[in-house]
Amino acid sequence: MRKTIASYYEQVGGFEFASMQVNFNTISVEDATTSMKLFAKEVMPHFTEKQLVGNSVV
Repeated sequence: MRKTIASYYEQVGGFEFASMQVNFNTISVEDATTSMKLFAKEVMPHFTEKQLVGNSVV
């Protein structure tokens, strides 16, 4: 997921906000919540302002 977001970020020249759909009504609320928590823990920290230099993800 981090590589996909970083690649998209570089392709479009950066972005300020990303909106992602977590639950397409095919998974339980519990699984969607677990997925969001994992995303927040493992992915989001790699995209802080300090790590975004120019239009590149470092």
